[in-house]
Amino acid sequence: MEKFSKWADKSGVNPFIPAIPSLPTNKVVKFLRVIFGFCLLLIRVPLIIIITAVYCILRLLTHPYFISILGASITQKEGEGNMGFGLFVFGLGLLMKKHKMFFRIILRLIDMSVLKILLLGLALNFREEPADAKRLGLKSMHKKEKFPDPIGKGLDRGDLIISNYVSFAQIIYLQSQFSPLYTAVVLPEEEGSVETSVIELGFFGALYHSVRGPIRSSSVKKTETLSAILDRNRYTAPVVVFPEAVRTNGDALLKFADIFDLGKFPMTASVFLFMFSFKGNGYSACHPVGPIWSKLFWLIFQLRNEASIYYINGYDTPPMPIPQICQNAEKEKANKRIHHQRQTTSFDKT
Repeated sequence: MEKFSKWADKSGVNPFIPAIPSLPTNKVVKFLRVIFGFCLLLIRVPLIIIITAVYCILRLLTHPYFISILGASITQKEGEGNMGFGLFVFGLGLLMKKHKMFFRIILRLIDMSVLKILLLGLALNFREEPADAKRLGLKSMHKKEKFPDPIGKGLDRGDLIISNYVSFAQIIYLQSQFSPLYTAVVLPEEEGSVETSVIELGFFGALYHSVRGPIRSSSVKKTETLSAILDRNRYTAPVVVFPEAVRTNGDALLKFADIFDLGKFPMTASVFLFMFSFKGNGYSACHPVGPIWSKLFWLIFQLRNEASIYYINGYDTPPMPIPQICQNAEKEKANKRIHHQRQTTSFDKT
């Protein structure tokens, strides 16, 4: 653990130390626990493989491009009725491509049914808890509420979900709950540079990057601003952003990357705040570093893995953009850019 010591703050909190699997100290109990764990592996691994395969096949069969290609191939076959049916299938694919709402309805049905079973196969149990908006100053202390609203109430297409970044498991959960689009922060190559941008990802892309290291600008061809992605998808799906840019173990929240160009945010976008915490009795699903296969092994090895989600829905967060914050953010960004240019110029002179 010494290699992680430089990331610890003065209080001793370290955001990058991975979870360490533990077994009972008693030899008999330890032996029985290992036998039980391997039995769980034998049951769950085939189940996870089958569920993953079913999900991938369903996503392929319902993709607009695949449906259009299938319809075109049917029209090429000889036989009575093939031409009409083929044109119908081809037209359905074009309709789903042009009007993404039809595709989203099918996608939600697949995600809600299949991915929730996959989370059960991974022994993950998510407990959703509303954050104390009154203590945070977002609600009046005198306002009484009988029942808290469920997570994501009022979430609509084009809204923004801001979340901490701890594990691939949260990608699966978010997809099963909301079927959103994802963004990944692209870090600059130069140390100290303030220019930070994002790229848009689908579910598979977000899942792939959730088990890899941070994305550098040299590895991507095109980047965008977060406001541009929100504006383009205001009628498509919610957008998820992980502003920490790198995964942590959930013990601390890192400083956000400079991606919130608030003055250009769509006025219709509501902001939802999520905080994932994998601090249950089982093996933590947090995955700051290390290989993914050992993480999956120990997750499936556990009988149950608890996770908590603390959330603030959109109607409790301040509206964006806030003019004063926008002005201060732009001034701070300009000052950082000038400071960075001066440092670069002085270095070149020397």
